[in-house]
Amino acid sequence: MHKAAFVAVLKPADDIRLFQKIAKTFWENGFEVFSFGSQSILESKNIGSHIHFYPIFTFSRNSFRRLWAGFLILKYLWKIKPQILVCGAIELLPFCVLYKFFQKLFGRKLHLIYDVQENYFLNILHTQTYETWRVFRKILAYSIRFAERLCATQVDTFFLAENCYQLELSFVKKRCLVLENKVLKINFQEKIISNPIFLLSGTIAPEYGLWEAIDFVERIHFLVPQSVLKIVGRCGRKEILNKLTSLQETKSFLQLEISEKALDYEILQKNFAESTFWLMPYQVNLAYRNRIPTKFYEAMAWQKWIIVQKNPVWESFFKEYAYPYVIWIDFRKLQTWQEVFDFSKFQQKTFYYNPQIFWDSEKEKLQDFIQKLSF
Repeated sequence: MHKAAFVAVLKPADDIRLFQKIAKTFWENGFEVFSFGSQSILESKNIGSHIHFYPIFTFSRNSFRRLWAGFLILKYLWKIKPQILVCGAIELLPFCVLYKFFQKLFGRKLHLIYDVQENYFLNILHTQTYETWRVFRKILAYSIRFAERLCATQVDTFFLAENCYQLELSFVKKRCLVLENKVLKINFQEKIISNPIFLLSGTIAPEYGLWEAIDFVERIHFLVPQSVLKIVGRCGRKEILNKLTSLQETKSFLQLEISEKALDYEILQKNFAESTFWLMPYQVNLAYRNRIPTKFYEAMAWQKWIIVQKNPVWESFFKEYAYPYVIWIDFRKLQTWQEVFDFSKFQQKTFYYNPQIFWDSEKEKLQDFIQKLSF
């Protein structure tokens, strides 16, 4: 049985994309799977033979310990000796390339894949994600881009989470496979919810419109006192988590289910089902304007109203999928929309289904790729 290793640092070892979508597709095609990352919720569950979790990383995004993660990965790879190595973290990429070099010396074949989930260069320059490093922001951004270009010559295939990366990342050339972040199939029954419940989920941070979402629902709450804002997800920055906890004491409409670590996806799904509006107040900057957030697909699968920041790229996306439950607003100019808010209008919906929003369409492309691999 061939072996496939999937390595990340901050993502959990059972990450939705890297493990539950990509790694499990390899497993279904006869590979033994080894998944590395941070804490794993699924490792205690019996999800199948020949699947091994290694939740070996416990540090935060801005920890200097991230720089040493590659040495630990090398140690494990040397023991496992996979034929497929999928790297999902930029700091591990040079070590994966180094491992490939040693495999060549010993006459062993390795297919190295770099799963590009974000454009680090633009993220560092145009968002607050790496705020701790702001003094060295340009140096960090250009250093990472240099490392990607240098390592790219040894990468056999690039998996791209976004179509736009084909244009933004010149070094991927024609060795790429676009695997968009479409949603896994779900089974649910539509719940009738009598009061407006707004949901902000996923990564909880200012660069994803956290404060705009709170301000928005606070205005709605003034008009509709039964309104609730649920903030559910991972908040990796302790100062933000503490500030939210303090705010909850003074804002009665605010409900929190957040943690410094990733939440069990079942918790997220429960909140998906119990919400009426999904808030997506993304900042439209150079890092985000061409990307399609996973939550777009999730909201369509759950048939929820989406309240999203205006952006021509996203308008074209929802038009292409003919999704009718989208409310376009500018979160910086809220007065006009909030004055005409009538919750009863948004309770009247017809069933929506489009098979193209689900991971199955991307899975077919990945299966074709796997079947063409040779060892």
